[in-house]
Amino acid sequence: MRYTKDSREIVSRNRIDLSQAIPLLPAGGASRCAGLAPALGGPVFPNCDDAEGADFDEVTWLASVDWAPVSDVTLYGSISKGYRSGGFTPPGAAVFSSVAERDAAFTPYEPETVTNYEIGVKSEFAERRVRLNSSVYYQDYKNVQQRVRDTVNGLLVTLIRNAADATLYGGEIELSARPTQALTLDVGVAYLNAQFDEFLARDASGNLLDLSSQPFSAPEWTYNAGATYTLDVGGGSVRFNANYSWTDDVNHAPGTPDAASVTQASFGMLDARISWLIDSADLDIAVFGRNLTDEQYISFASNAQALGWNVGYMGAPRVYGVQVRKNF
Repeated sequence: MRYTKDSREIVSRNRIDLSQAIPLLPAGGASRCAGLAPALGGPVFPNCDDAEGADFDEVTWLASVDWAPVSDVTLYGSISKGYRSGGFTPPGAAVFSSVAERDAAFTPYEPETVTNYEIGVKSEFAERRVRLNSSVYYQDYKNVQQRVRDTVNGLLVTLIRNAADATLYGGEIELSARPTQALTLDVGVAYLNAQFDEFLARDASGNLLDLSSQPFSAPEWTYNAGATYTLDVGGGSVRFNANYSWTDDVNHAPGTPDAASVTQASFGMLDARISWLIDSADLDIAVFGRNLTDEQYISFASNAQALGWNVGYMGAPRVYGVQVRKNF
């Protein structure tokens, strides 16, 4: 069991400071705080800090049981509870027309919790040259934190809210084999089914929406395969490693009208590494390459279609590097 207490604080320094304005901005007016007006109790320039704080706490736990029916085979089951702290959404350049509007914008979102049920098997055979691990799980999420539209004192804003509950289940299988002393082969496959049980938000007009049928921004299937070959050389060893991973298609911003612009189609990536371990110096020198096929893919996207566009963030391109690691 674990007890966790989180203290969160947000400080908004929202201001219009003409001393920092670039020449292209229009002249006139006065420097001022841009949150809640001073006449309503807001801060006065230049002391524009507006702070709010909150404490969150949770007891999390893990209970598990293992059983070895035969040598080199272990069955296990576990139940655990996880926790993600609550917090605040940065209000950006918001201008509040009332104390109630300011307080609503600074209202924290609550912690998110998940209860995870898992059973699996870990095994080794063929004189421990083959390892097979597999598991299945079921996860019950409560108070899922989502960035959604909401109304604050009659105004439509985008904030993080505890907008959803969800159920996830899936499984994975990992197989590792060492056909020779020098060669190791690894393969893995994972499946995820994720569904919202309840998901409420608002549309651009402020009307309540039921998004419970909306998919998760997570791939349903993922695969990986890799190989490592170790060659003994005088005073050390040289290791060659290559790994290929494949990810199913992902809609990074479900609910966006132009879904294609925020959806990454399934793709694969190839990584490789060659390292030389010098035993006498306890020194490891390596060259590596990531995304060797230079796949172009979106790692995250957001819905800004109401403004006329969507935003996609590209993943890393092909990367080469050299790494030197010395152990003392």
